[in-house]
Amino acid sequence: MRMIHGAAVHCSYIHLSSSTFAVCCLLIMDTSKSQLIIQTLSLWFTSEEEARASLLYSYKHTLNGFAALLSEEEATKLSERTEVVSTFRSDGRWSPHTTRSWEFVGLEEGLSQGWLPSGAHAGENVIVGMLDSGIWPESRSFSDEGLGPVPARWKGVCQEGDSFNSSSCNR
Repeated sequence: MRMIHGAAVHCSYIHLSSSTFAVCCLLIMDTSKSQLIIQTLSLWFTSEEEARASLLYSYKHTLNGFAALLSEEEATKLSERTEVVSTFRSDGRWSPHTTRSWEFVGLEEGLSQGWLPSGAHAGENVIVGMLDSGIWPESRSFSDEGLGPVPARWKGVCQEGDSFNSSSCNR
């Protein structure tokens, strides 16, 4: 892991096509230090202008990080760096319509709560969507191997579903 101005940098890259890669770096940093993203990208480019041009998006609401386009050669060089934790190829199944939710719905960042007129009905008739890709109960991450018995105070049930019967439930 490399420290840049006191921020830890963890990186990986995702294959987009035969010649283009998107680099996704999770920067553990104060969100007010957006210049740090460009400084970090500049480590892999010859100029700050190239770094700015490669930046696809800067994430700042749910996590602090960024995505950038790189050539295969640049992505390979990046994957060889000590601060790159892991590399993986994207299967390309998901195509989000936007990664810029604030801009997509026409909002500006930092608006105060009083900007919405009182007659706007506070979100009435608004649909909020979310993609839930589900879970895979057979995954090792759900294994209860090595855990003690289920607490007596637990009141849950094992709910069966399509292709999932109660024999697949933990204890």
